[in-house]
Amino acid sequence: MLAHNIPKGTLEVLYLISNQSHPPPKTMYYTLSQLRQEIQQKIVEQGEAAPVAAFIFTRQDVVTEDNECNGITYPDGVVHEVLIGIGDSDYIYEMILDKIEIEIAEVIDQTNVSQEIGETK
Repeated sequence: MLAHNIPKGTLEVLYLISNQSHPPPKTMYYTLSQLRQEIQQKIVEQGEAAPVAAFIFTRQDVVTEDNECNGITYPDGVVHEVLIGIGDSDYIYEMILDKIEIEIAEVIDQTNVSQEIGETK
C-alpha cells in the first residue's frame, strides 16, 4: 500500500458525506486538500444548505493507549497505511448505508404516526 504517493506530512482523512443514495466511492481516503475539493464540488451540486453527515479521521485518531492510559502515536508510514486501509474498506460504508435505511424507516413511521394522530383529533 505504500505505493500511494502521499507527500510526507500531509494530513490524511477518511470521509463520508451522505445525503442521497449513491454507490460507494472508489476510495474514501483523501488528503485534507483533496477533501476540501470534494466538499466544494458537493456544495456546487447540492447547495450550501444541503444536509450532511460526515465522519473524518486524521492522524490524531490513529492512536492507542498503553496499560497506563498514555496515548501512543505512530510514525507517518503507519498512519498512512492505517487510514488507507480504513478508506479502502467497504465495511464502514455498508454499515452507514444500513443505518441510513433504518433511520429513513423510523422517520417515515414517526411521520405517519404523527399524521394519523393529527387526523383523528
